[in-house]
Amino acid sequence: MDKARQTTKRAALHWTPIGVLLGLGLLLRLVVYGQNRSLRIDEANLALNIIERNGLEFFQSLDYKQYCPPLQQLFFKTAVNLGGINEWALKILPLLSGIAALLLLYLLAKKWLDNGPILWYLLGLIACSHLMIRYSTELKQYSTDAAVALFLLWYAGRSLYKTWVSKDYLLWAGLGMVAIWGSMPSIFILAALGVVRLWRQPSWYLVGLGAFWVFHFWVYFWLILRQDATTDYLQNFHEAYFWKGLPTSLAAWQHNFKLLINILTSVTDRTVLWLLLAAIGLVLGGVVLFRKSSADALLLALPILFCGLASSLGFYSLLPRLTLFFIPILWLLLRIGLQWLWQQNRWWMQGPLGVLLLIS
Repeated sequence: MDKARQTTKRAALHWTPIGVLLGLGLLLRLVVYGQNRSLRIDEANLALNIIERNGLEFFQSLDYKQYCPPLQQLFFKTAVNLGGINEWALKILPLLSGIAALLLLYLLAKKWLDNGPILWYLLGLIACSHLMIRYSTELKQYSTDAAVALFLLWYAGRSLYKTWVSKDYLLWAGLGMVAIWGSMPSIFILAALGVVRLWRQPSWYLVGLGAFWVFHFWVYFWLILRQDATTDYLQNFHEAYFWKGLPTSLAAWQHNFKLLINILTSVTDRTVLWLLLAAIGLVLGGVVLFRKSSADALLLALPILFCGLASSLGFYSLLPRLTLFFIPILWLLLRIGLQWLWQQNRWWMQGPLGVLLLIS
């Protein structure tokens, strides 16, 4: 009886850091939401669209040089109708999405990370992440983009190795349609899932499913994105954040290197030591995961590659806030690499790594 109690106590202590860190992340988001900051100019312009429009008008290009997925706008409109025109109502969806992203990353990470220091570090990072907290409490779509991407990856991972039947294709048809109209970057996750499934279980049903997703994204692009994507204003504004797909000059290589550094500083801090460790850890994490499960590795890596391809064609900017949907993927890959280093059980490796984790 005493041994059973001791075992229960040890298990509870082992899981305590997870509960504390998830609770900390929830508390920080609620505290910053409770500060009720005034809307910035972009938020105010988006709020004007939400207040002035109704119904099908959300399925058109927005005024005041703003963009937000239609289903998110419908949610904002509902929140305003129920709670009044104020910051509390306008920011409730980003808050809920930020909390969901915190929990979903934990559920996703459990598949590859042991309950130990590396998992705790990952949860501490997302709990205290400036980017995640900021966009969980601002009237923008980026927090929801991250939550939708994490949900799709988590749910796709659960059925990655099973044989799909008719109901699976119907379910993913519905999920994909809602995701596309609710979060534009979700198309990168869906494309990755389609490629991995086609590789594992080729079928005409899957081709039809992909065509269904492409059709919805094409309609989405034609109705909403086409007009804004081709304007000189947006092209000039985002020019510095488009990936150079075929760098043929030193300036182009320097441009891409700067973009990589910008992305890495969203993954870790800005010190040279951690930028270098992050780069090594990401590569190592990708290799370790690929050796364990090539399908899982492709499911995580392909959305980032597809995003880079879209950026090289001038259709997607790599501004830090626009990459928020795949930053948790990079966090996860980096921690898989760090966990491999930690599990080597070398004191001269664990000691310095532990100090670096605490400092970071």
